[in-house]
Amino acid sequence: MNTPLRCGYLSPIKSCLATLAILLTIGQSANAVILPTGDVTPVYNGTDDPWDIGSVLGVGLTGVGTLEINGGSEVISLLTAIGNDLGADGVLTVTGANSTKATGVLGVAGSGTGELNVEAGGLVDAGAVAMAGGATAISTANITGANSLLDANGIMVVGGAINPFNGDIGPGGDATLTVNSGGAVTIGDAATPAELQARICEAMADRDGDAQVLRVVDHGL
Repeated sequence: MNTPLRCGYLSPIKSCLATLAILLTIGQSANAVILPTGDVTPVYNGTDDPWDIGSVLGVGLTGVGTLEINGGSEVISLLTAIGNDLGADGVLTVTGANSTKATGVLGVAGSGTGELNVEAGGLVDAGAVAMAGGATAISTANITGANSLLDANGIMVVGGAINPFNGDIGPGGDATLTVNSGGAVTIGDAATPAELQARICEAMADRDGDAQVLRVVDHGL
């Protein structure tokens, strides 16, 4: 006699298959390493790792987009723009040991809203970093967790723009930089809190125009 299938009941075979499907889903989630959602350009093919873009990575160029790099993956681009246009909103998260975002110039909020999160041992390696490049920009960077590092090899401007062609620095918007719980920021060869603050203040002083709002919260270095 066949046992009818009812809502809330699974035959032993279907129950086994369902359990296997759940386990596979959990495994895929744990191993998923480059996760774009929404407005992320170019389109990720789902397999390349490292993902070497060779040009511009946009996370929220004109709309809303997020990109998470985890599980030891790497994304490489010449320029990275997060929350670029007015009204755009982008979030880039690099989390976990050996997870890396390498870029020439990193812009966290051009004219829109941009957020950078480096967590749990992740690394962002950039030639230059500009937070809140435009007057309307709202920029946030959170560097948290042991061995998490934001490395600006050349210059970092908090609340200002960097011209990638000639290096000129201009006024920007509202920026918040938070470094705590074992995270770190390095700018060139500056590593101590005093050296880092001097570098950031020097860059701020070089800007043309009136100073914008600058908030450095709990540098924790």
